[in-house]
Amino acid sequence: TGGWTIRDRSFDRAATDTYLSNLTAKFHSDALDLFEQHKADPTGLKTAYDGLVQSYRQQHVFPEVDGAFTANATQFGTVLRRTAYTHYDAKVKDQQHAALLGNMASREQSAQRVLTLDPHDPVAEETVMRLRDEDLADIRSQVAAGSITAVQGEQLILKRQQGAQASLVEARANTLANADQVDAYKERLRKDFASGRMDGVSDFDAIEVGLDKISRQKRVEGDRAMKGLQGDLSDFLDRQQNATDGSADWAAIEAKGKALG
Repeated sequence: TGGWTIRDRSFDRAATDTYLSNLTAKFHSDALDLFEQHKADPTGLKTAYDGLVQSYRQQHVFPEVDGAFTANATQFGTVLRRTAYTHYDAKVKDQQHAALLGNMASREQSAQRVLTLDPHDPVAEETVMRLRDEDLADIRSQVAAGSITAVQGEQLILKRQQGAQASLVEARANTLANADQVDAYKERLRKDFASGRMDGVSDFDAIEVGLDKISRQKRVEGDRAMKGLQGDLSDFLDRQQNATDGSADWAAIEAKGKALG
């Protein structure tokens, strides 16, 4: 009203408070929209937020509410920027964690390619363990940087150590001729584990599961091959009864028999 009576001043004060309240609510809404666009970008948020404050002060804020509005905007901006920094840190950690897992997967593929050549070659084993050690160094680096927790790091280390040995063991088991050889190999490894000669293995049961699977596959393959050999032998005997020359067939059957042990 601009009057000087107590009633006039009270009315003006109430109107100013109402205006400031509505203005602040609208400003907060616009500020939160900006925050959604820059919630993991503290620098971008500060630039956009300062521009929003300046725009409001030029277009909507009159002298009577300028002090209160500016104080509120400063406080609200501090809260939003702190939250943006938190989101930014979490985003960076997620990116670093993803990069770590990607690098580990790439090295594991490299190890598998080496093992397909000759898993019994000492160079192959050295390569697998070198790749493992590179992964362990990366994991410890991520823990030191705070990208993953110490507990997460320890879990990854144990898993990677176990996985490196498991891949080597299974690759070698797959080259064995039959299930009996795989089972004997497993028992030898069990003794090595019991005497502490399997570096990085903390769970032999997991190794045993993989070897048992290979053993079952070898047994199925052996049974299938034996049935095939028996069928070939039966056909050969039938041809012999019919006085058919079977010398070449017998040589093939004899070779299959030797392969099956």
